[in-house]
Amino acid sequence: MEPAEKAWFEKELSGNANLKEELNLRRKTNEILLNSDLQNLRSKLTRISAEHSRKSSKHVQHKVLKYAAMIAILVITGSAIYFPNRKLSNEELFNQYFSIAPVATESVSRSAEAYPENDFILAVDNYRNGDYESAIDHFMQYTLLNQGDPELYMMIGNSYAEMEKYREAGSNYRKVIDHNNNLYIEDANWLLGLCYLKTEDNDKARQQMVLIASSDSRYSKDAEVIVKRMKK
Repeated sequence: MEPAEKAWFEKELSGNANLKEELNLRRKTNEILLNSDLQNLRSKLTRISAEHSRKSSKHVQHKVLKYAAMIAILVITGSAIYFPNRKLSNEELFNQYFSIAPVATESVSRSAEAYPENDFILAVDNYRNGDYESAIDHFMQYTLLNQGDPELYMMIGNSYAEMEKYREAGSNYRKVIDHNNNLYIEDANWLLGLCYLKTEDNDKARQQMVLIASSDSRYSKDAEVIVKRMKK
């Protein structure tokens, strides 16, 4: 307001009750609106702060988990580096090294062509589909007519191993080894040694691994490591 206008308004206000009341009402209204804006602002700031805290907490938690995982990896790696000859349980060694010999599983398709008999074809189909119990039944039926075939015993051994029946698997791997003239002897020796580990036949496991370690088998290095890391 200009000074003259302000002087007139103050004079008018002193003698005009209605104008004074309206002015007071507008002031209260403005105060209420101002307070309301402040409350809204405070609420918004509170929500923003809470959201930031949650995000920060999640971020911190994520970092903590990430660092914990990194530390765990470093501990595991460090153990492997600094304690390469640390003794392991049979179960640990078995889990680290056991896998079905690829040469035996890959031969299944070739065998199906070589032996067209129904039992063998059914056995191969069951084997491929993971129905190892049925595969064993059909393989066994076929072996009644073809006893001594090392490939059959290898696949029967693998079927038992897939079913985690390691004594039965080892028995069939032994038949492959005893045949003494086939392509599966190297794998059968290795898997037999691992079966001995799994079944806690420690003396047999050690003897088998020493035998493999001293040979020109492709498993010789792994067998040597197992001998060193086996518990007494």
